[in-house]
Amino acid sequence: TSSTYRMAGTASEENSKLDPDNRYYWKKSALRMEGEIVRDNLLFIPGRLDPQMGGPDIDNTQAQDSIRKSIYLRHAHEKLVEFVQIFDGPSVSECYMRDMSVQPHQALAMANSKLTFQATEALTEKLLKETSGNVDDFIQQAFLSILSRSPDASEQKMCREFLTHSKEKSQVKPSEDQFQLLVTVLFNHNDFVTIR
Repeated sequence: TSSTYRMAGTASEENSKLDPDNRYYWKKSALRMEGEIVRDNLLFIPGRLDPQMGGPDIDNTQAQDSIRKSIYLRHAHEKLVEFVQIFDGPSVSECYMRDMSVQPHQALAMANSKLTFQATEALTEKLLKETSGNVDDFIQQAFLSILSRSPDASEQKMCREFLTHSKEKSQVKPSEDQFQLLVTVLFNHNDFVTIR
């Protein structure tokens, strides 16, 4: 493995001034996840992904409901999985290197997908059990689970304010819906679909 491949994706100020476009490969460039990886991560993070290998393929009509890996999705010209295609899914008629795009409809798909709703419900339930509803612990675990990093101080503060702000002053603890909304926001964070 090359030393460039093993480098971190974080930028140093000194190197950014010398080579802002990373033409000399002093850091690993950030990449967008392909549609299949996004789908698999939505299943894996809450612990729903079926690890079984082999078996029949998944029809495109079952893609939102199946918990099997995306590699088992049926790829045919007339049977494309819309969620995967939105995130630059493969073409069945060509063999090429995929271009990665950032499009508004990708954010809409993440916000409104049945996969995201199911992942949000499952992960929220799992994290509430693990953290016993402790707000700071929930925020920390949600960031680690979804974004693979801890929140910085400002993110922690904003999330805490979001969870503890309630229209009903008598409510002491955040509702499960508030926790689910936070998890949904994190699934829609750019860092969720970016490989660094």
